[in-house]
Amino acid sequence: MLSDILKNYDIEQAQRKILDDLILFSDTEWIDIKNIRNRKVIIHRETLDHLKLAHPDHSATQYSVTFSVTETQQREIDSYNKHYQKDDFSYYYNVFDVIRVRENLRYQSYKITLYC
Repeated sequence: MLSDILKNYDIEQAQRKILDDLILFSDTEWIDIKNIRNRKVIIHRETLDHLKLAHPDHSATQYSVTFSVTETQQREIDSYNKHYQKDDFSYYYNVFDVIRVRENLRYQSYKITLYC
């Protein structure tokens, strides 16, 4: 949605790629607590450079970034899901009271590989 709005602005193509990747990255970084799974996005080399993230091959143009949860995150979210019903109205509201460190609701582990 934000990417569609930004199409109305004159932004250099290289900067647009980075901006689009950053929007995709931010949409992906939060864990779906009802369905914990690894998530994968394809982003450009320029975006990794912009974020100062190391990547395996500097000649490739695109990379696959796989986000995964840590064991601590998995345990904490599993514990939350055991105590709260996923279809309860307050399910998402309570998560912020129970999981106090909000950082645990974002993927903390990632792996960067070449995109083929």
